[in-house]
Amino acid sequence: MGARVSVRGSMLGRFYRSPMLPYAPQMARHGRYTILGKLADGGMAEIFLATQHGAEGFEKHVVLKRILTQFSADPQFRNMLLDEAHISMSLQHSNVVQVLDLGVAGSRYFLVMELVDGWDLERILQRSYGGGHGLPPPRSRSTS
Repeated sequence: MGARVSVRGSMLGRFYRSPMLPYAPQMARHGRYTILGKLADGGMAEIFLATQHGAEGFEKHVVLKRILTQFSADPQFRNMLLDEAHISMSLQHSNVVQVLDLGVAGSRYFLVMELVDGWDLERILQRSYGGGHGLPPPRSRSTS
């Protein structure tokens, strides 16, 4: 087994407390990746928390992004995801999530991205404004 991941107060902690939804077997386990559950839906794709498996029990949490079923047969959407993969793989900056892999399960393409554990901007804003506070100017500049 890989190293344990601390999940208290993080995105993983929120996710693990949520009920997991079952998924089609073709994506639940594909090659080196096992989908643990869905994190979010978007207009074009869905995002999953997954585990990447390697030799000697190596495991790492990653994020899988795949085209929604209704768009998976459309070459335009497939090409958009492929373009995103090529552009993203050429970017290297500490503020940009790294794309680690591009794969196909059945006829559906997916991206594998690094997992950035922590709160998303929506949750930070909810906590700040919910407590009667806004974001202090230094914090505001660092999130833009």
